[in-house]
Amino acid sequence: MKFMLLLAICAISVSAQSQDTAYPLTATVQSSHVSIRCDDVRNGQSQCNPYLEISAVISGRHLEMEGGKARQGYLAPGDYKAKLVSDEHKKPYFTQQEYEIQYPDGATEKFRVIGESK
Repeated sequence: MKFMLLLAICAISVSAQSQDTAYPLTATVQSSHVSIRCDDVRNGQSQCNPYLEISAVISGRHLEMEGGKARQGYLAPGDYKAKLVSDEHKKPYFTQQEYEIQYPDGATEKFRVIGESK
């Protein structure tokens, strides 16, 4: 019985560690809002879509990021797990980055960095 309990605790610990390594960063979302973009032109008519924009601190960097279509409203401020999924430097002074944020329910969404401040 003690062996089974120890085995279960080890399995839970390994599972928690693998989730932490999959999303090793913390994104502290400070604010978010929904913006409307009308740049999708089809058949001569502009299509407007809501997009989620957030301000977050990741690894000490203050980032402005844009996510996908805001189907469920804005994102509550707080800490979320994150990982860097794309990091391009075409010139030393220009950067293109994309992070994936994991929500508490396990769902994920990619956010493209669109600005940075000090």
